[in-house]
Parts: sequence; structure tokens; C-alpha cells
Amino acid sequence: MNCPGLARNRSRTGRFESLLDALLTAEEDECIEVTRDCWTCGWHEACQVRLESIKMSEGDEINDDLAAVDSLTTLEAVRAEIRRQ
Repeated sequence: MNCPGLARNRSRTGRFESLLDALLTAEEDECIEVTRDCWTCGWHEACQVRLESIKMSEGDEINDDLAAVDSLTTLEAVRAEIRRQ
């Protein structure tokens, strides 16, 4: 049954958080429990998601490049050049 009212998601730690945040902070082989409750009609739904593997594809290159920068001056010069372009 679909709820006719507004529902809120509760996941992982029991706090209200977005499902995206719960997925991005999860560990491999972790089970995330998501519940939806409507405070208007009392409707309730629960679902469990288990992450079998995590593959990060974007952002790793930037982090690797940033870790390789050993000088704050170099980093500031690169940032200034990017803003100029």
C-alpha cells in the first residue's frame, strides 16, 4: 500500500538522513535498514539493503593529485590558474 501522506526516511543509525548519505558512508558488506513512516496515517514500510561491493569511479584522481602536491604555494598557483581560465 502506498501512503497518501508525506513519509520520511530513517536509515542506518536511526537518524533521519538521506539514503544517498547512508550509501556513500557505508562500508562494504554492510546492511542498511531503511524505514519509511507516515505520521499522518500511520503507514510503515521497512527495507534492508546489503552492499556487496563498493566501486568509486569519480573523484579519486583529484584526491590523488591533491595528495601529491607537497607545497601550498604550488596548490595556490594551480588554483589561481584554474580561476583565470
